[in-house]
Order: sequence, then C-alpha cells, then structure tokens
Amino acid sequence: MFSLWWGLATLLITGFFITLICKRFNEEKRYKNAVENTVPSPIEGEPFCGALYLCAAVVYCVGDVTLAVRQMKSVFGSEYDTDWNVLCRAASSAKGLNGDLVTECLASAIKKAITTGKVKPTFLKEVFAVLDSAEFAWDSKNKGEKPSKYLAELLNYKYISDELNAAYKVLGLDSNSSLKEVKAAHRKLAARYHPDRYKSLANASNLTGIQMDNFVRIQTAYETILNQYE
Repeated sequence: MFSLWWGLATLLITGFFITLICKRFNEEKRYKNAVENTVPSPIEGEPFCGALYLCAAVVYCVGDVTLAVRQMKSVFGSEYDTDWNVLCRAASSAKGLNGDLVTECLASAIKKAITTGKVKPTFLKEVFAVLDSAEFAWDSKNKGEKPSKYLAELLNYKYISDELNAAYKVLGLDSNSSLKEVKAAHRKLAARYHPDRYKSLANASNLTGIQMDNFVRIQTAYETILNQYE
C-alpha cells in the first residue's frame, strides 16, 4: 500500500515539474519571438513594462546570460519575483540582436510605463543603474556608443554615471557589501570568466573574446572597489 501511494506521489511530483518545464520553455519561446519581431511592450508575463528589452540590452552589452542575470538581480532582484534566467536566455537566443533597435524598443516601453504611471519614481534611476553595470569598462572604440547614452537621448533624460556603485553591481553586490564579500564574489567570477577555461573549445576564438571582455570588466570593477580602501 505504501509503495502505491509513493508511486502516485512520485507521478504527481514528476508531472508538476514537467508542467513547470514546459511552461518555462513556452514563455522563453514567446519572449524570444517578441524580441525578434520587436513586439511592443507591455509583453505578457514580464515583471514591468520594458523588462524584456532591458534584459536584451544587458545581454547585448555583456554577451553572457549568467552575467546578465546577475546584473538584473543586483538591481531588481529583491523587488520583482520573476525568473530573470528565462528573460535573459530568450534575449540571448534571439536572432540578430541589434543594440540600437533594442534600445529604441526599451525607450518606447519606458515612455509607455511612465505615461501610465505604473512605475515608481526611482524606476529610471534603476534602469540606468543596471545599464551602468552592464557597460562597465565599455570599449567605445570597438563597440561604439553606449546603449545607456542612446537611451538617455531618446528619453531626453540626464543621468550621472556612478562608477563605484556600478562596480559593485558588476560583482552582483550592493554598495554596502563588506570587503570579504567583495573578494569572495571576485574570486568566483574571475574563475568563471577567465578566458583560459575556453581555449580547448571549437569556437574558442569567439568565446575567448567575450570572456576576455567580461574578465576585464570584473577585474576593473574589483580594482575600482579596492581603491576606496587604500
């Protein structure tokens, strides 16, 4: 009898997880299509108007889903109960991700959100905070204009970049984190994004370029934070 109930419970649990996986897969596919076809926000399921395009802009900047999720969580994680992995993966898998087009879609969504009054007064500050961290150590010579600069132009918005705060966000921390937490986060990220980890892969040349960009961002952020302790 016990084995029968255990079997039924196992089937129910398995069914639940299969349903959840299918739901996440369908959500991700729908978000991906929205980015590829520039569907106007709000998009069903996104935590706030423009969230999907903000994730796409962050993915465009860092070229890595895990790091993009970390940046989104560092600014919005405690505020919205959402799976940033789904949104960032969808943006990453979208074909022909164009930084300017994504920024224009984001600007349109932000204007709509502000017009409807569905965002708090600090919303714009938070949007630029996450872009600040995603663009940390940005190579303007090779990458061109920062998405945040273009977004500010589209919104006719003036903002001041906070380099130190952005450095903490790069490491996925807030500005009152301890030095011990900073060092721990740096060790973990530096090990993960060190280009040497990818040299043996078939597409190593492309991966190593992305990894090196992110490794430089992480190292620069770490050094920026350490400078305040000197």
